[in-house]
Amino acid sequence: MSGTDTPAGWDGILDPGEAILWQGRPDTRIVFDATTIVMGLFGTFFAGFALFWMIMAAQAGGFFWAFGLIHFSVGLGIMLWGPVGQPFRRARSW
Repeated sequence: MSGTDTPAGWDGILDPGEAILWQGRPDTRIVFDATTIVMGLFGTFFAGFALFWMIMAAQAGGFFWAFGLIHFSVGLGIMLWGPVGQPFRRARSW
């Protein structure tokens, strides 16, 4: 198909000269590539240090340890986004 042919159902949607390069849904498989592994390790260390900090702060007494919860949550999010969040987002994309 050349760039000037408009597929059926796309009349009035595409601008002149536009062509459809890809149509469908992205792959939703969980993929462990280098980026996913590096981000997972970074998230693990981030959450681990936050957990260590919360334990040390809790030993001092009071509720100051609770400030580490946001960092612990961010570390878990970084760690889980690659293997879980990316496929979740791709499964809801067209």
